[in-house]
Amino acid sequence: MSNTTLHQEIWIRKEDDSLELDLPEIINTDIGFQLMFGYRENYQSYVNKLKRNNNTYRVKVYKDVKDYKKYI
Repeated sequence: MSNTTLHQEIWIRKEDDSLELDLPEIINTDIGFQLMFGYRENYQSYVNKLKRNNNTYRVKVYKDVKDYKKYI
């Protein structure tokens, strides 16, 4: 997995969950991705969503096809 890099956030999320474009006067990082595709999700919020999803769902592992057929 690659390391995250620092970026200027040009999309500001408001309390009502809407997005607002806020371009800084001095741009000293690469914001091309955000300009082309919009809001770039924060890495930490992405990790939190993954953890919450992993804690919510359980994976069932079957021994073989016969074991699988017991549950359908």
